[in-house]
Amino acid sequence: MRNRTSQPRFSLGTIALPLSIWMVSLVVPSFFGATFEHLKLSSDPDLLLRAPWTILTYAWIHESPLHLILNLGVLFMLAIIWNDRSLGRFYLLFILGILAGGVAFVLFSQDYRYAYLCGASAGISSLLAGYLLETLLCSGKHPGMVTYLLLFLVAIDLSSLFVFRDSVWYIHPVGYVLGAVVYLISYYHKRSFKENKRRDRDTFEDQILRKAKDSGYQSLTEEEKSTLRQLCSSPYIHH
Repeated sequence: MRNRTSQPRFSLGTIALPLSIWMVSLVVPSFFGATFEHLKLSSDPDLLLRAPWTILTYAWIHESPLHLILNLGVLFMLAIIWNDRSLGRFYLLFILGILAGGVAFVLFSQDYRYAYLCGASAGISSLLAGYLLETLLCSGKHPGMVTYLLLFLVAIDLSSLFVFRDSVWYIHPVGYVLGAVVYLISYYHKRSFKENKRRDRDTFEDQILRKAKDSGYQSLTEEEKSTLRQLCSSPYIHH
């Protein structure tokens, strides 16, 4: 049985790092200044090659209290409502969103050679896309108020990006697209695996029935006999 309480702890742990870095900046400004320079992502590919960890660490750095509070608020909400969904998928969507946002920033910011990227928005956008897709398309459940609130936030986010376009306006859409693609691949792969498993089981049952018909019941192994008894007890089998 899955432990549901472990998933919010994981997500709160993700929140704790940018929060702790921001608190350090308030307590020891000189220490934070040096650390900040080694964690943010540069648009200069040469600097990225010298500090490859920044393709991930930039997500745990926020330059303003407002940006930090907004990101933490949405991430905390996702941590609470993720519930019995896969912890691995949470981790995958968040990290891949961060990586995709970082790669997009380096590729499309060459006009801003010495620009820097901070914040977890790409990872959070990826999580939002995955959660909303599962809730609206695949869960079979009626969406609640939290889902509608998240949809409203996404709509406001996307509309504001096209109204107030800055040099990194594309980071959020990259996260949304990446999250949607990863979730859909995961969903259809899982469904295909289940269908193949059911097909293999049907083939095995056909083989047992054929063996019993040709060689008699006593020729079956104990496992085959057990499977045959279960098959014959099915309400869809008339005997």
